[in-house]
Amino acid sequence: MDDICRIKDLLKKDRKGLNIREISETLKINRNSVAKLLDILTAKEEVEIRTYGRSKIYCLAQRVPLSDLMNLSKNFILTLDEDFRVVQANDAFIHHIDIPKNKVLHSLLIDLPTDLFLDAEIVPAADAALGGMEDYREVCIKSKTHDIWYKITFTPTRFQDLSRGVILFLENITERKRIENALRDSEEKYRTLAEHTCDILYSLDAEGCITYIGPQISRYGHTQGYFLSQPFYRFISSEDCEEVSRHFRKHFSFGGKITNVFRKAGSHGGAIWFESNSISQRDDTGAVTGIYGVLRDITERKMVEAENAKIYQWQEGFNRILQSLLTPVTLDEKFRIIADSVVSVFSADFCRIWLIERGDLCNDGCMHTGVTEGPHACHFRDNCLHLKASSGRYAHIDGHVHRRIPYGAYKIGLLASGDESKFLTNDAPHDPRIHDHGWARAIGLESFAGYQLKPPGGRSLGVFAIFARHRISPDEDTMLEGLSRAISLAIQKDVADKALKESELFNRGLVENLPDYIAVYGEDGKLLYVNPASARALGYDADTLVGTHVLTFVAEEYRDTVISRMASRRKAGDMSSYEIDVVTKSGARRSVIVKGAPLRYRSNPAILLLLIDITGRKRAEDALRKSEHQLDAMAANIPGVICRGHVTPDGTLGFDYISRRSREILGLDNDPVIFFARAIEGIVPEDRERFLSSIQHAIRNKSLWEFEGRYIKPSGETIRVDAVGSPVMENGQFIFDGVIFDTTDRNRAEPAREQSKTSLRE
Repeated sequence: MDDICRIKDLLKKDRKGLNIREISETLKINRNSVAKLLDILTAKEEVEIRTYGRSKIYCLAQRVPLSDLMNLSKNFILTLDEDFRVVQANDAFIHHIDIPKNKVLHSLLIDLPTDLFLDAEIVPAADAALGGMEDYREVCIKSKTHDIWYKITFTPTRFQDLSRGVILFLENITERKRIENALRDSEEKYRTLAEHTCDILYSLDAEGCITYIGPQISRYGHTQGYFLSQPFYRFISSEDCEEVSRHFRKHFSFGGKITNVFRKAGSHGGAIWFESNSISQRDDTGAVTGIYGVLRDITERKMVEAENAKIYQWQEGFNRILQSLLTPVTLDEKFRIIADSVVSVFSADFCRIWLIERGDLCNDGCMHTGVTEGPHACHFRDNCLHLKASSGRYAHIDGHVHRRIPYGAYKIGLLASGDESKFLTNDAPHDPRIHDHGWARAIGLESFAGYQLKPPGGRSLGVFAIFARHRISPDEDTMLEGLSRAISLAIQKDVADKALKESELFNRGLVENLPDYIAVYGEDGKLLYVNPASARALGYDADTLVGTHVLTFVAEEYRDTVISRMASRRKAGDMSSYEIDVVTKSGARRSVIVKGAPLRYRSNPAILLLLIDITGRKRAEDALRKSEHQLDAMAANIPGVICRGHVTPDGTLGFDYISRRSREILGLDNDPVIFFARAIEGIVPEDRERFLSSIQHAIRNKSLWEFEGRYIKPSGETIRVDAVGSPVMENGQFIFDGVIFDTTDRNRAEPAREQSKTSLRE
């Protein structure tokens, strides 16, 4: 063994390798001995031989150490010697038992602190591996929550000293065991399911003949033996046989999975539908030798599909009918379209629509007019059911019997007047509520459905009715009832539209004849409408003004104001009025008061403008101001206080004008509101009663007003005053024009006083 170590040390120093001669000469060992030792190292895979021509070169083997390989595995790996002591253990096993590796190595297998090797079969299996026989055992480690399964493989081996050993490879097979158990459970469930399922299992041979069919076939009046060895196509109805046979021929040719839907042959009392799901069966060569399949009864599903298809067809038709209500045609034309569509979509025998209106044929041949007694008497001449549309068997609306129906009579009249919103029967020939059973039997009617046309919260408007030769299903009833509500809303909208149109015509006539200026502009500020008064005032044609911006006609100095008001009106809803000047086509100005309010014009947001022309008032005010200025100028040259007053209906005196000399003469402001009260206060108390009496005397007698007395000015100075005035009648009201003089200096004031008296008398 020392020579082996020397050879290995030598080869470590020369990694290119050495031949037998070079090793023998270097180590002084016989060539034959070197050759034998190299054979041992080669067998143990510690040395490799490289051939260069006829020469063999020996070098140390470049192999991964076994311990490194062991540590790469997630499974547990242990190496045991002949005494079953641990020689090697990989990191996964050390981590599992959670003790230091030095305490694991050289320990007896049965002494390790783990439940992995407690099974009595472990030691005999390891002993057999020492004898050269590979074996395995499966062990289960139980815990409180679940079981863990391991497969332990015992593999014989030899160590470098040629002593025997055993490699233990422990693989966690818990998941595999779970899958195997689940598979066993699934197989058991499948076996139970196959015996108790509602589906029918079957198999066919390569010729397409039935080799097996489930016992469930007895539900369809056949025994299992009836179909065995028979071609599968005998199970299929003639209508579907060719299509299914074509699929099966393809199935036998190419294999795979296939699904077929067909009707069973010989079905009585309605078709029985099956769905077949099958898969091909192959031999070892891959050739198709037969078919395994499952038959499922889908009759109920087919019935549901057919019913759903019918409902879908109804729904499509229903939607088309609703769309027809939006078409721009007359209400009578809409009724005709609805009646035609209902007959087509719902396969009705005929359909009719009546509306409640005033009786119009009461004195013109109506057969119901003469009936005055009994359940079908005509009592309500103001409420009569007019037939508006009829389609199907009866397409006319002028029939002698049904063109008019009394309100509250027959089934139609009762529906219109009653509290019930609908009436439905699927036994029209026998239902006691139907008036004419013989007629229903004669034309083969089976059902009748009538629906009151009444919008939510509104009054009854009429009746929508359908007559059919088949039963009306709950789904049909639901759609027809929904259609009646839609018709009611269409009628209500038509009535509202007519009223709105009449209102619009009235309002337009009113607006177009108003003397005030009316205009409507949109969000862009452009005019949408102007009334004739506006057009005349501006000097343009109304059509020319539409589309023009409102600022076009606003005087330049007012445009910023208008822009600001338009903005605040949009944002804050400011509707306060203001004054501006507008400019006409000729360049003339007109003063207007602007009032605005939001509205919708032709379904779009807009602003309504009312312009009140105050040009005349403005001119009158200017004239009045000018007159006042002239009066003030005249009054300034008269040595007295000129005043104008009026007498109210209760006999009191108020003043409208006081000249500016009131401050100079009386020491009072010329404010007409407070002048009279302040003047009375200034009259000395001894003369005050006489002052008031002189005024009342002049009012009663409509005579000249004269007063002489003393007056105390606010400064405390006492003066003598002389007042003269004359009442006149203007527009039904007494007006006083007068003059008050300071007569303290009589000689100075006398000429003016006499002149005033003369003027007032005149």
